[in-house]
Amino acid sequence: AVIVFFVLSGFLISTILLNDKEKCSNGLLVVRNFLVRRMLRIFPAYFLLLFILMIIGYPFLEGELPYQFTFTSNYFFYNKTVVTHTSHTWSLAIEEQFYLVWPWLIIFISSFYQPFIFLGCTVISLFSSWYFGCADDYSCGLLMNFLTTTNLVAFAVGGMYANMIRSEKGRKNITMIVRFSFLAVTPLFLYWALTPLFSLEHRFEFLRVTAYSVLALCIIHVIMGIEKGAIKTRVIDNSFIGLTGRISYGIYLFHLPVQFYFTQYLIIWASQKGLSNSLYLWFFPFCLTVFGLAYLSYQLFERRVLKLKRHFSFTES
Repeated sequence: AVIVFFVLSGFLISTILLNDKEKCSNGLLVVRNFLVRRMLRIFPAYFLLLFILMIIGYPFLEGELPYQFTFTSNYFFYNKTVVTHTSHTWSLAIEEQFYLVWPWLIIFISSFYQPFIFLGCTVISLFSSWYFGCADDYSCGLLMNFLTTTNLVAFAVGGMYANMIRSEKGRKNITMIVRFSFLAVTPLFLYWALTPLFSLEHRFEFLRVTAYSVLALCIIHVIMGIEKGAIKTRVIDNSFIGLTGRISYGIYLFHLPVQFYFTQYLIIWASQKGLSNSLYLWFFPFCLTVFGLAYLSYQLFERRVLKLKRHFSFTES
């Protein structure tokens, strides 16, 4: 799911930047406005959550907070080789690091040379996955996901898709490229699926991020191709899904802290009172709590801050 998010982010961010590039000839202004809009979306809710967790005594690891406040927590958890109830921020850290670099590549490098940027990111990602992921070590391969360099291919795939669909030639070729790419990674998915069933050795772990990036691209391409019909009306344009999308950032931020308090306090209390402590029974209240907090955060706080984004947007002349 995180890889799908990274590919989608690469696609959407590249599309936004390319659109802004067409509307404004001042590249520095485009980058500035983009970064400010991203800060308005990410920073307020994130830092508010950190401060609240600090006040209520949330169990951060020793030395963790400086990394949380600087969006470098992915390297903290990679070096600690540990997963905690705050380690989900590794993906947000990578996303923020991506924001710092990607706009300069999209805005100031000609579209003719951008495919070489995407290819270069893919090569760096593959080498990083092989070197830091120990090539075929599954447990070591899980840790490599925390590194920014290993995830570059996901953003590159999304950026490539955004670049190609802007031209008639690209739109003609993209379906063929997506199909070929999917066929190329299918044997990998089959092998990984059969590995636990037949006690096979873990192989090709360094290709996981690339393979999942291709799968994410296929999903995005299929969804982009849906123009009308029951699926678009009842699923894609569904109001509940739309609401979930708007508050998804809050869901992301709150889900592990809420899970921590559910498992450490509420479920233990329920057990002491003779109630069921089954995680399956408490799953729905957990989801409802996360969804409710995310909804309140968006309606009472995030939405008001997001109104400021209009001061840093471009309009058609």
